[in-house]
Amino acid sequence: MSQLQVPCNQCAQCSLSISAVQYVRCYQCNRCFHFSPCCSLSESSHASMSQTKKNDWKCHVCKPRKSPNNIYKTFVFGDTNTNQSSESPKNIEKQHKQQRVDDETNNNNTKRFKETEASSTVNTQNDIAELKNGMVDLKSTMQQIVMSLSSLSSDLKNHMDSALAEMNKNVATIAAQVCELQRKDEEKAAKINELTKRVQQLEQKSIENNIEINNVENMEIETEVIVKRIADALGVDMTSEHMSKAYKIKRKNKIIVEFATHHKKKEIMSKLKGHRIHASVVRGEENSEGDDYVYINDELTPHIRRILWAAKTKAKENEWKFIWIRNGHIYARKNENSPFIIINNASDLELITKSI
Repeated sequence: MSQLQVPCNQCAQCSLSISAVQYVRCYQCNRCFHFSPCCSLSESSHASMSQTKKNDWKCHVCKPRKSPNNIYKTFVFGDTNTNQSSESPKNIEKQHKQQRVDDETNNNNTKRFKETEASSTVNTQNDIAELKNGMVDLKSTMQQIVMSLSSLSSDLKNHMDSALAEMNKNVATIAAQVCELQRKDEEKAAKINELTKRVQQLEQKSIENNIEINNVENMEIETEVIVKRIADALGVDMTSEHMSKAYKIKRKNKIIVEFATHHKKKEIMSKLKGHRIHASVVRGEENSEGDDYVYINDELTPHIRRILWAAKTKAKENEWKFIWIRNGHIYARKNENSPFIIINNASDLELITKSI
């Protein structure tokens, strides 16, 4: 009865793992081996064996060693009633010769197997020794690396401290320069604002003798005639010598008049009521009924005009009643009993509040 077969995981000779097609099992000890050189059987020989021989195969440990003499005696001096009657001496000699060849082959395979096993053992021992030496060298190298890193870390720390100190010094210098630049920028901004204010004042000053007449529908009438009719209606003596120039802006129904003296302009503006006069005066008509008016105001620069528009919007939001222009300056008053304020720039608009 054969032994219970267990799965083969490793070779009994070299202790390496084996697969299902790379091994042969011993019938006697039930151990598994790789094919030659781990055992005396090659893969090709195993393939040519019958299934019965495969099942009865024994390893070199379990297989008994027989000498040619013993085999010869078995054949020669066996039972004469069975062997001598069935086989001739020639066949027996042939069998002896084949047996000797097989034994020699087995002996050679066994010898090679032992030599391979011894060589493998020596190589394994050499590999272990080399591995130990390599580990010792690696340990020494790692210690040297650790020492180098420690030294490098100290040098790096010193270098970083020095660089950080230099960086802090540079940052402090840059911060001081930034503060100085901010201070100079603020000074320049103040000077620019002051210069801008002076330019705007000079620009308005350059047209302080001018008035603008708005909502003039009949632009075909001569400008001097229109100004003369307005002056006559207000009772102001007006000749062509009192006007430096006068021109029309048709797309806005506007006339710009520049007086020769500021006194004559003030005389005209002081006699106007509500900065307007009936349009029939401009047309030269006597009938002054209806709500058709011509409006007369100081000529303003675009900057002053924008501030005036913003002031009127702010006054409406805060329920201020009076916003007016006099000599190029903007005035504002909340009601008849309130004091007036002068608005020269956009920041002065904050003076128009409900609390006043």
